[in-house]
Amino acid sequence: MLQTSAANQTQLLIVSFRASAASADGLLNRHLGPLTDDARLRPSAPCLIMARGLDTNMATPNNLFRLLSEFIMLLLGALLILLAATGRIGLPSRPGGVVALGAIFIFWGVRTATRPGAKAARLETMVRAGSLALVGILILAVPFVPARNAPQLFILAGGVLVLRGALAAAISVARH
Repeated sequence: MLQTSAANQTQLLIVSFRASAASADGLLNRHLGPLTDDARLRPSAPCLIMARGLDTNMATPNNLFRLLSEFIMLLLGALLILLAATGRIGLPSRPGGVVALGAIFIFWGVRTATRPGAKAARLETMVRAGSLALVGILILAVPFVPARNAPQLFILAGGVLVLRGALAAAISVARH
């Protein structure tokens, strides 16, 4: 009983809103076809606000997660550039960790490239895989260059990550 009464009151409010909107130059009542089955609610403002056109596409959680991960890569690259440019990062005393990190990046890139995926997403996958492998090679080279050149390699690696984030996000947005 209480639910029916609340539904009736809501319906009366919407219909009365429609009547007041119709007197206000009729701007809210213009629409392209029926939005609901109820003739009294069809031209109302709430139905017009909530209606979606046929050409609007809502982003799926998968696409949003992909964009978020690319944005994180972009920020990671910017942080790496900032740390290397300010001199806060350099050649460590024990290069074993840097070699392992470079090898992990290369492995991650090769694994990404060889993983089966959709043909439409192949360009996006190759951008991700190539950037990871290139960052891995740059980081792997850090212990083998003079100490004064190590920040330049980190800046290059950060630049690759920034470009990867921007390019992969642009490809993802353009495709979807």
